[in-house]
Amino acid sequence: MGRIQTAGLPKRTKGNLGKEATTIFKRWFDEHQNHPYPTDQEKHELARQTGTTLQQITNWFINHRKRVWRGTGSTNSRRTGKSVKSKTT
Repeated sequence: MGRIQTAGLPKRTKGNLGKEATTIFKRWFDEHQNHPYPTDQEKHELARQTGTTLQQITNWFINHRKRVWRGTGSTNSRRTGKSVKSKTT
């Protein structure tokens, strides 16, 4: 099999966000539990406070919502505000 050429390309490393940035994001998330989707203006403010990029902020919130909702066993009702009835037979 052929090898992919990576010469000259910077190595991509998995980098965790700093503890301070994570703390700020979690605080924002907790304060906005009913609608944990920061606006573009809020993302710019979070980026200024934490020194992170808008893409890092977007990805962090996507991943954090998934983790929180998966951990609570939530259905679509949390995201849409509509209750979801399960069928019983």
